[in-house]
Amino acid sequence: MASETDIETAAVDLRRRLARQLEKDGRLRSPEWRAAVEAVPRHRFIPRFYRESHVPGVTTWEPVTPETVGKEEWLRLVYTDETWMTQFDGQDIDWAEPKPISNAAPTSSSTLPSLVVRMLEDLDVQDGMNVLEIGTGTGYSTALMCHRLGSESVTSIETDEGVARRASHALTESGHTPHLLVGDGRAGHPDGAPYDRLIATCGFRSIPLAWLEQVRPGGVILTTLRALDALPRPGQAHRHH
Repeated sequence: MASETDIETAAVDLRRRLARQLEKDGRLRSPEWRAAVEAVPRHRFIPRFYRESHVPGVTTWEPVTPETVGKEEWLRLVYTDETWMTQFDGQDIDWAEPKPISNAAPTSSSTLPSLVVRMLEDLDVQDGMNVLEIGTGTGYSTALMCHRLGSESVTSIETDEGVARRASHALTESGHTPHLLVGDGRAGHPDGAPYDRLIATCGFRSIPLAWLEQVRPGGVILTTLRALDALPRPGQAHRHH
């Protein structure tokens, strides 16, 4: 796999394989979202990432790039149903000479596609709907929504400037132009309201009042609610009345 053309050709096959797996597992339930998974190049959104090392002892993360593991293995890993880490302790990674990382907390990642598409299916969007995403991250889920609804219908907010900048670049490279903002997702984006749907890719302990004000009556808010003394409940939908 020497050329860019070879990578793109192989990626098409890997995306189709991933879509078949997600459909078989019951995660992908509609042709519209399947088409998005088959079309959106996840490798553009995570060109480099970290995976957990299986060496015993302290948790260590090892870099995965086309240079460190080879292009074929890198691409295969990109299109597996796994979460890959892209940032630790809020610090940008020096990809010129990436090294294993220990004693660090992941602060940004590309969530496993099965959870991403499960949440998108549960969001229950229809053509013409206006969606606000809280937590752009790598931009992969943003791209899936742009493919499904059109870029003009998608607004996404990211709190980290570096993460937002990389997502914006990947989205532009992939032909998507959603409304991208850097700021506090809890405040939403009133200028784009009202929204038909709101999806948060990060956990919150309660539904911010701003979201309730910006999502139209009858709309849906989908987020992960984290109680202080309970396990997170991923993708809990709240219909706003």
